[in-house]
Amino acid sequence: MNSSKITLKNIEDQRIYTPDELPEMLRESGVADTLIKSRGIEFYNCPCSFDIETYSFYRDGEKACCMYAFMLSLNGLCMLGRTWEEFEDVFEKLPRFLDLNPKKRLLIGVHNLGYEFEFLKERFLWKKVFAVEVRKPVYAITETGIEFRCTYLLSGLSLAEVAKNLGREDIQKLDTLDY
Repeated sequence: MNSSKITLKNIEDQRIYTPDELPEMLRESGVADTLIKSRGIEFYNCPCSFDIETYSFYRDGEKACCMYAFMLSLNGLCMLGRTWEEFEDVFEKLPRFLDLNPKKRLLIGVHNLGYEFEFLKERFLWKKVFAVEVRKPVYAITETGIEFRCTYLLSGLSLAEVAKNLGREDIQKLDTLDY
């Protein structure tokens, strides 16, 4: 894989994949060529992250919340999805395409996994979840070999501080996003 793909030199020019383009995204990312082994488990050794965007509202006096977009990043390439059906399709295909299982995993970083986990907990069968307290999972491993890890709890840093530690102060969280 050409390592120049991972740089964020011009985010406006970066291709955004759709959930239907998962096979192409996986080929382009070079993820399949990056296995390492640790303590008897194989891991894909590449940066992967996940995030959902939500909005909350009141319905009949009850607070409700909906996901309106999700993002999956694999080795510098980005996918944007909009529905739970697309989400379920992607996360059902990922284990098949990468031959994942409890001994061969894809690690996916989630900054503040506790929040996303409230949306994810009913959508997977879980092999193991380790939490430091209620609604604060450090990691969660699915039966299919996807391992979500909380980058906030593991680093103790805000997203802005993570960017600074990466030597990338030009990476900033935007206040307004145009999806």
